[in-house]
Amino acid sequence: MIESFGDCVPTKFDHQVAGHTNEMVRRFGPHCIIKPQNKVDLFRREVKFYEEIFNNPETTPKFFAQFYGLVDVEDENSGEVDGVIPKRPCIILQDMTLSYSQPSMIDIKIGRQTFEPSASTAKVERELRKYPHQNSIGFRITGMKVWNSTDQSYFSVDKWFGRSLEPSQVPLGLAAYFYDGVSFKTRVMEDTIKQL
Repeated sequence: MIESFGDCVPTKFDHQVAGHTNEMVRRFGPHCIIKPQNKVDLFRREVKFYEEIFNNPETTPKFFAQFYGLVDVEDENSGEVDGVIPKRPCIILQDMTLSYSQPSMIDIKIGRQTFEPSASTAKVERELRKYPHQNSIGFRITGMKVWNSTDQSYFSVDKWFGRSLEPSQVPLGLAAYFYDGVSFKTRVMEDTIKQL
């Protein structure tokens, strides 16, 4: 159990595979990562989500990263104001990659609707243009980084890969994540597709 974050300094985290440049996840101490606030309203909703999930440990899904609360961290992307670097609120989460020597990661945007109910017409149209098949498929790949044990290197794709997939190509797109350079992890892939 982690008791204190007082002396933690954010450092580079090599395993982020999606997100905006101003949402860079960073390592925070030996066991955690931090995810910074980008849009205030969306950040508050995300914090509320984690608080509700972790208020009842009996119903918390086992695959969730542990939520440790919030911390204000100096924001290097902002200039100094009167000699002071502004701070930015961040969510503290368990680093789920720690038990793996060469972790593979995939980021999947789950849901048929990717905009909040209060979104403007322009935002709704922009989101719908990103991936028109999101409504029928119910998810999209927004990035992945897969360790190839044959080449001893990572294979990476970004959001444009996921957006390029026609519905009939999505299983093959997901299959890329379950291939380690030697074989496909078919059972895990089938279970994942069922859950999606």
